[in-house]
Amino acid sequence: MFNAKHSNLKIFLDTSQSNNPHVSKLDNARYLFTLPNPIVLANEDEHQITLGIESMSLPITCYTVNDTNNILYINDTSIALTHGNYNIDLFVKHVNELLAASSLSVSITFNDINSKITFESSSSLTFPAYQPSSAHRLFGITPSTISKPLVYRYMNAETAFH
Repeated sequence: MFNAKHSNLKIFLDTSQSNNPHVSKLDNARYLFTLPNPIVLANEDEHQITLGIESMSLPITCYTVNDTNNILYINDTSIALTHGNYNIDLFVKHVNELLAASSLSVSITFNDINSKITFESSSSLTFPAYQPSSAHRLFGITPSTISKPLVYRYMNAETAFH
């Protein structure tokens, strides 16, 4: 029979406090938490330690690219995204590098306020409704919003600077 003793020790590792010495932010998607005091039992101690998480919030911040969603189709061009897991900053950087190397004059940005990815171009952009291995859902372009080729966001030289 397992007989656990519970103490009233609670450790708050809050990432919202910028001066918390027990939290190290590695990047926007990774934090390292350290206990303020080590919990040490002697080798002959019969007690066991149980560590539990009382509450935790994990935002969806991971973009997983694989064989089912690795092709971005724009106009008549298909761009293969590299397989892997990305946070939003790395995802935008990777896609912009691929777009810059393509024949398209397109870039993307991410808006932190509305959590939207925006395609910007000096000409119109068309996204086909369905293609094999389409990456469109990663960008928020879903079959329910695309019943025909879609002109997503158009910026001409006159409106780009206003």
